[in-house]
Amino acid sequence: MKKLLLVVMCLQLSVASALVPVSGATSEIRHTIERFYQSLNANDFESAAQVTTPDWEHVTASGRWLRGQDAVIRDIKGVGPMHRDRFVIEDIQVRRTGQESALVIVTGYKSAADGLGGATEAYDKQISTFVLVHRKSGWLIAHDHTSDGHE
Repeated sequence: MKKLLLVVMCLQLSVASALVPVSGATSEIRHTIERFYQSLNANDFESAAQVTTPDWEHVTASGRWLRGQDAVIRDIKGVGPMHRDRFVIEDIQVRRTGQESALVIVTGYKSAADGLGGATEAYDKQISTFVLVHRKSGWLIAHDHTSDGHE
């Protein structure tokens, strides 16, 4: 019983310590997220794809699960640039989950497209959770899940 309790305590400590932010790569991870949103807001899908893995998975706020970089980009392109919302980042929280992985939580809001290629006022709070992995080319988005945020 004492050994089991010791094992459980060690597991809890190792999980808790893995979620402590590590400043060394944090700025690189934040830069990846910022570049991703800047690319999408500019309708530059090739640049957005450069910061994702080929097997990138995206779960939309409505619950659709898109698998694969090509499928996700095709879906986003399908919305049309004149009606695509813009996303404004309010906060980025980075948690390292391993040497080559990180969990990122991004809060912000969408501003509606005005139909003329511009944006109107903010209208919808969102929370997105990203899983990033480190590769030779840098930090890449492997998975993201967006939820409508209500206060």
